[in-house]
Amino acid sequence: MDEIRPRITSHCMNSCVMVITETWLDSAVPNAAIELVGRTVYPADRTADSAFCTDTVLTTKTIKVFPNQKPWLDRKVRSLLKARNVAYRSGDRLAYSNAQRELKKGITEAKQRYQQRIEGQFVNNNPRSMWRGIKAITDYKSSTPLTSHDATLPDA
Repeated sequence: MDEIRPRITSHCMNSCVMVITETWLDSAVPNAAIELVGRTVYPADRTADSAFCTDTVLTTKTIKVFPNQKPWLDRKVRSLLKARNVAYRSGDRLAYSNAQRELKKGITEAKQRYQQRIEGQFVNNNPRSMWRGIKAITDYKSSTPLTSHDATLPDA
């Protein structure tokens, strides 16, 4: 903690929340050893209620992600899908037909918005943006680390 305290004091004292995790922190380390001036310590890993910090400080949001979820599927299309499903369950053929038509129109618009967003990454002469667009089009996901050694050290 002695080596990290000056960095926190000079760079992070305007922060509202700081979360510090260390493997050496256990019940043998007193709170005084990790306290910072003007801050309160909540050692959540030392009590039976280990979720104290996350429950009192952080908010959680659950997002469902499906492996076959399309990148153009946005909030508007999801609401149109729900409306179509409600119309189907109601048994009203006219409402279902209208909801189906609106869904098809919404999907077409969403695909056009997605296409414009991806194509926009190629027109601004920004290589980083261009590669981001290429990765989005090809659905590229890196599976191996780029380096296997410490980049700060010279090659042996």
